[in-house]
Amino acid sequence: MTTTKALVVAVAVAVSAVSAIAALDAREVTVESNGNRVYKRVDHNGTVRLSRRLSDKPCVQGRSWGYDRDGIWVDDGCRAIFRYDTGGTSGRIDDRIRDIFGIGDRNSTSTTRFKLESDGGRETKRIDTSGGVRLIRKLSDKPCVQGRSWGYTRDGVWVDDGCRAEFEVGRYTSNGRDPILPGRGVPSWAVGTWVGVRNARDLDMRIRSDGSLTVRMRGDVNEGRRGEVRGSRVDIGDNIYKLEKYGRDGIVLTPIRSASGPLHFTRGR
Repeated sequence: MTTTKALVVAVAVAVSAVSAIAALDAREVTVESNGNRVYKRVDHNGTVRLSRRLSDKPCVQGRSWGYDRDGIWVDDGCRAIFRYDTGGTSGRIDDRIRDIFGIGDRNSTSTTRFKLESDGGRETKRIDTSGGVRLIRKLSDKPCVQGRSWGYTRDGVWVDDGCRAEFEVGRYTSNGRDPILPGRGVPSWAVGTWVGVRNARDLDMRIRSDGSLTVRMRGDVNEGRRGEVRGSRVDIGDNIYKLEKYGRDGIVLTPIRSASGPLHFTRGR
């Protein structure tokens, strides 16, 4: 056998071995929502993909399905089969990204969800609202308008005039306060490709109009770390930032719960 043929055979064997390992590391799981949020703990290495949708309801990542380091969640009637990797190097978070975002520092759940329903009169739930309040989903035919048929005070959330809804309230965790910032959509000025500067100089970030976010090491061909933008709030892994404009062509992610300092980006060319 010639040297060239031997090299080709060796490469083919290596590729086959890697493919076999990847196939062993890939698994599937079914997670189903009947209208409410369902969370399933899954041991994955950072790579999760929707393999097949089972529901009539749409499954949109960041809205009706998503994942964190401990598992996969579905909501709003999404039912699907998800494929995830459990080993190998594919999809693993780069050490530099891990260092910047302090991934793995989260010690406890940071928000509380509950339903509050009015049959026509006012109903109140006593709860600490110092971390902010957000209406997650309206359950009633009657409108739920903040300040009219729902609202909150320092020590509770109220509904009135037939408003029935699911709410999310921020609360204190072992890592400090986790406020819910106002807004649900993505600011138009934040959509696009961003290049990190200062202490984020190794990073590239892309924010899409649907609220999904991807951040990765510059020059890395892997997908990188996923996140979500909701108004002025940015979630990347277990870290929470406030999204703000910075100068004429820049944005800054100011840490609310993160080991990192402010992350500055300028618009990509």
